[in-house]
Amino acid sequence: MTEQGLPHVITAATAGTTATAFLAVARETVRARVREFGAVLLRGFDVAGADAFARVVRALSGTPLPYTEPETSARVEVFPRHADADRDVWPRILVFHCVRPPDTRGATLLADTRRVLRTLDPAVRDEFAARGWRVNGCRRSAILPHPVTGEAVWFNDVPAAPRYGDGEPVPDDVRAHVRDCYRAAQRRVAWHEGDLLLVDNMLAAHGREPYTGRRDIVVAAAEPVR
Repeated sequence: MTEQGLPHVITAATAGTTATAFLAVARETVRARVREFGAVLLRGFDVAGADAFARVVRALSGTPLPYTEPETSARVEVFPRHADADRDVWPRILVFHCVRPPDTRGATLLADTRRVLRTLDPAVRDEFAARGWRVNGCRRSAILPHPVTGEAVWFNDVPAAPRYGDGEPVPDDVRAHVRDCYRAAQRRVAWHEGDLLLVDNMLAAHGREPYTGRRDIVVAAAEPVR
């Protein structure tokens, strides 16, 4: 069955159904929902170990890419970001798997960046469209066409990047406005053991709440975009 919202939630109809068996018959439907909503949560499906998780990634998106999530302290919030937005090649699809949820909090935070783009002040949006953003000494576009749908998407790490593409500082009030738009577009995913979260890296930025206890979330990336 399905539930509405970000992420779109699909729960297993029968206990013990493996995620790979489900994707064998529903792959295109699931991928369409990822494009529509930006993220899909598969809940109640069986994913037994690392090999099974790798099979899930291949069933959804083909060969996984080398990728490791940056390590951060459990005590701090990670503001939503796009994986490898600061590089020339980035993954379009991220797959998260909850091996063990934390004792408290630790939800993944998803921000719909199409909504961010819509809610930005037009003057701010146009400024970034013209000037881009700067990272690692390079100018990068702040708004890109989605490689599948062709729609314009806000794809950058501007909340963490203090400069426009030409090197000029982004004013504090502009950065605060951008962060406010992310907050307004943000939803939290509280983890259950065994959950799979499928994220379009260009349609949804991901972050994380602080947490206590052991939090074991593994992530894989696929479908490179250049």
